Amino acid sequence: MLRLILFAFSLLIGAQAVAQSAKVQSAYNYMRNGEFDLARVAIDEAIKDPKTGAQAKTWYYRAAIYGQLYASDAAFRSANPQALDETIRSYQKAMELDPKNQWRAEIQQQLLEHAITSYNEAVNYFNNKNYQQAYQRFLTSAQTYEAVNKLFDQQLVDTFATLYAARAALKLQQLGEAEKLLEQLRSRNIQRPELYSSLAEIKLQQKDTASAMAILDQAVAMFPNDKNLMIDQLNVYLFAGNPQAAISRLQEAIKKDPDFVPLYVQMGIMYERLKDTAQAANSFKKALEKDPVNFDANYRIGAMYYNRAVDLNNEMNKLDLNQQKQYDALKKLRDNNFRAAQPYLEKAFELNPQDPDAVLALKELYARLGNMEKSNQMKAILEQLKK
Repeated sequence: MLRLILFAFSLLIGAQAVAQSAKVQSAYNYMRNGEFDLARVAIDEAIKDPKTGAQAKTWYYRAAIYGQLYASDAAFRSANPQALDETIRSYQKAMELDPKNQWRAEIQQQLLEHAITSYNEAVNYFNNKNYQQAYQRFLTSAQTYEAVNKLFDQQLVDTFATLYAARAALKLQQLGEAEKLLEQLRSRNIQRPELYSSLAEIKLQQKDTASAMAILDQAVAMFPNDKNLMIDQLNVYLFAGNPQAAISRLQEAIKKDPDFVPLYVQMGIMYERLKDTAQAANSFKKALEKDPVNFDANYRIGAMYYNRAVDLNNEMNKLDLNQQKQYDALKKLRDNNFRAAQPYLEKAFELNPQDPDAVLALKELYARLGNMEKSNQMKAILEQLKK
């Protein structure tokens, strides 16, 4: 009797194994017929079984099914954003279970294509300021390249995926993670300007200005013609409260590239910090000589004249009633500065009517000049922008 029960039990196990193998075949048939939803249900049941879940074929079919659903079904993709990760994971699992897989070449190609897909999606997320999703997608891309290197003995370098995963982590204030990713690139002897600017930004956020300066000084020496690094270096000197050092660096940068307009704008900002209005105005005007429609230069010089006029107005208000002569002299200077600000601020508004700072500056300027009609127009525009 016992032998009969054991025999019956073995038949039951055999039937279950056949059933799960049938699930794999059903999944393949559904997939071949384009019925991917049914294929997904069948293959997800098959991977749970100890026998079929240990077969490379099962995982290969699963990867193909998930990959096809993700690529062709927008509703599925929206409801199952993890499907791309499952596709990649399933291809990797198929190779891990059978390194001599009959689909070896196809799996390698699919992994590379999905790494690119993940990267492109990350770029879209990053541009739309969804930094959490961008970080995950960049990281998935980088990790997929690592898997290809391991599974297929390749030496691929995922520079941009890792670099921008770090940038996204930086946006999320995950400074430790960002620094770890950047140092991974440095350990592989990757030398790119963005890598150093990102490391410097991390150091600045950690209040380590000295390290940020050292990183950017090294980077500028390595990439002497990189304009963005020049600006980053200058901003660090500004952050450190050393405008004189920044001006010295700016002068060096202008010698290298005398037609790069942002350098003149930055120079004007530095002189303005030093309360040297004449030199600041000269720098902004040089920028406008090279690019008359530069928004920053127009706005900055207009704002500088406006702020100077406000300072003069404050000085006037501190005078005694018997200081009429000094009052009249300051008033003349004040009005001249207000009038000097007007054409530049109007040009800035013309160039970018959506900029709230330019609109606010014009609103206040028109009010100071007694033109309440235009001041109210700017006020209405500003309120609309806030909405």
